[in-house]
Amino acid sequence: MIGINTTIPNVFKNIHSQTKRKQPSVVNFSRSNQIETLPKDMKAFIPEVAQFLIGNDYLLNSRNPHLEKLLDSKGQVLIGSNPFCNIQVPKFYNGIANHHLVLKKTQNGIVAENVSGSDVKVAVIPKNQIKPFETGIDNIKFSQGNIGDCFVLSELYALSQSPKGQAYLEKMVSVDENANYVVSFNNEKPITIQSDELYGETYKNGTTKTPVEGDLTLCAIERAYAKLIKHKSDSSNFARLDEGGFPQEALYRMTGLSSTVYSLKNNALSVLQQIENNGVENYVLTCSTPSKGVYGKYMDADKKFISAHAYAIKALDTKAGTIEIVNPHNTKVSEKISIEDFNRMFDLVYAAKL
Repeated sequence: MIGINTTIPNVFKNIHSQTKRKQPSVVNFSRSNQIETLPKDMKAFIPEVAQFLIGNDYLLNSRNPHLEKLLDSKGQVLIGSNPFCNIQVPKFYNGIANHHLVLKKTQNGIVAENVSGSDVKVAVIPKNQIKPFETGIDNIKFSQGNIGDCFVLSELYALSQSPKGQAYLEKMVSVDENANYVVSFNNEKPITIQSDELYGETYKNGTTKTPVEGDLTLCAIERAYAKLIKHKSDSSNFARLDEGGFPQEALYRMTGLSSTVYSLKNNALSVLQQIENNGVENYVLTCSTPSKGVYGKYMDADKKFISAHAYAIKALDTKAGTIEIVNPHNTKVSEKISIEDFNRMFDLVYAAKL
């Protein structure tokens, strides 16, 4: 998730010395109802409730509790990819400068300054412009945190693979007038996820659980699903979710779509041909590995596939004898393997007709 450094780094001195000659004036975005671009070396007052799009795909909410705590205690926060930044952006995100954005608390509000020294992106999104899947719903990109919810995340990615599946995602989440995410699962009462709920939490035993990295909409869905299955006796919203589950159950509870579960047992080619004949785009396709893999804990010698884990199926070509698999640990990449290897290493396929 977010690496926090509570010590104000010396790089602030360098940044301020570099920009002292220009002394950029402070423009006022605080009352703007439009998405504003913050060019390099520009300072701006920002809305009280807003999101920052930093680089290509990193979203930071102004109500992030870590950010608010740092601003209250230190007065200013440096954000970037450098480990000495107060908020270090994970390597998962693209287009992040070493020192990218400075936020400073003043008597008149929060001032943001793009200190990247280049034309890398910073956008200020006011609350009325915040929308679900800000960074795109087609092939949504995310990285599973340390919560054992691959069974949920693999289905969400699989939904993003076709227009029909994307329609389910679009219907699932909205943003209210207070910039809270409202998640509506199948036949369930809508669940409101407030800004300060989009981040990790610490269990009583001291273990910190971090949610999915990527679009904040995914964090909202993950948190909402955790609330949906939470036991009254649970001390944490993530406790039940972290225990794992079944992809077909997660998809049904989220969308109402029913899955056919295929046990491969040396029958992968026949199963995949049947699905391909009906049109891959008409399905939500996921798969899973058995609890004891071919190579022990790991499913193959290169450690690409792990045991007891759910994956999304991105593409298949039975004529070429290949299938493309996406791991929710990082959906920016995929692995194309032979159907023969797939049959050997995986045990179940979950196919829900759209």
